[in-house]
Amino acid sequence: MKQFTSLILLFSVICFAQNKSYSIKGTIKNAASDYLYIIGEDFIDSTKIKDEKFEFKGQFDHPKKISLSTKNTRRSDGIYLENSDYEIDLEVSPGDKSMSIIHLTGKSKTQNLKNEFVSFYESNYDQKDFGRKVYNKLDTLISTYPKNPLIGEMLAAIVEQGGIISSFEASNLLDKLDLKFQNKSSINDIKVNIKKYEKFEIGSKLPTIILPNENNKMVDISKSNAELTFIEFWFVGCTPCMEAIPKLKEVYKKFNTENVEIIFIAIQENKESWKNALEKFDMPWQNLICVDKTSNKTIQSLQIQFYPSSFLVDKNNQILGVNLEPIQLKNRLKELLAEKS
Repeated sequence: MKQFTSLILLFSVICFAQNKSYSIKGTIKNAASDYLYIIGEDFIDSTKIKDEKFEFKGQFDHPKKISLSTKNTRRSDGIYLENSDYEIDLEVSPGDKSMSIIHLTGKSKTQNLKNEFVSFYESNYDQKDFGRKVYNKLDTLISTYPKNPLIGEMLAAIVEQGGIISSFEASNLLDKLDLKFQNKSSINDIKVNIKKYEKFEIGSKLPTIILPNENNKMVDISKSNAELTFIEFWFVGCTPCMEAIPKLKEVYKKFNTENVEIIFIAIQENKESWKNALEKFDMPWQNLICVDKTSNKTIQSLQIQFYPSSFLVDKNNQILGVNLEPIQLKNRLKELLAEKS
């Protein structure tokens, strides 16, 4: 769930009002420039800053994702706007020259749409039929709002996680979007990840992974004697990875006696920091390390884009789950073990 919310909640969304033009009024602190810019994929506009105040006026033909910047600052997080009236307060950090959105108000039908989807996601992500529910929800949204680029970003966020909907389902949803109005980056991400996960979807086989453990002994994961093996890719300093460890310990304690194994693979150049983390967190499962993923063709082939990333496989190395959070893993293991009994 955190992976999804970290992807989709990086920006605020304000749009879908009925006005025929937009107005953006606001204030900006610490701006060392006379002009403020709004920047989108296919347009740019500017206005003069006077007494720390500014105003933009114009028209959008569909919702657009924009960011704000001056000539000497980094861009703000992206926000979605349509034809409506907005008030926004900005502040520039003197240190790193980053621009922050402190306050934003305006009519917000799409904000409600986003909130509804996030609420749906959080309420259902531990359900057995979560993937089917997500597909149906996105199918409804895309059928209703095919031109809305936010929906394209939602689809991109879901596809990037892998394991929620299949590549076939993702392709089907992509075909229903009106690509003319979508952000190019979102569409590119969707296509790249569809191609990536086609190789490693549920039902396909994970390639043979051979890596050293903390004693520098080479371990072939495919030769595990466990009926089910959960493989998690992580690195020291990854906050979501660290937060998952106590929860995975609970899963391990519950299922290890039922021939279930957990293997942690650190993508980590510094072996010492890795060994220190193993000691600090007292991880009871097998721990392996890849110190140079650029030279390891197997790790490269997995195209891991975020951490933690994971696979649940059976004794034949067949993939049974992708990027499962601890609660999802627990439910999936219960389901699989019940089938075997």
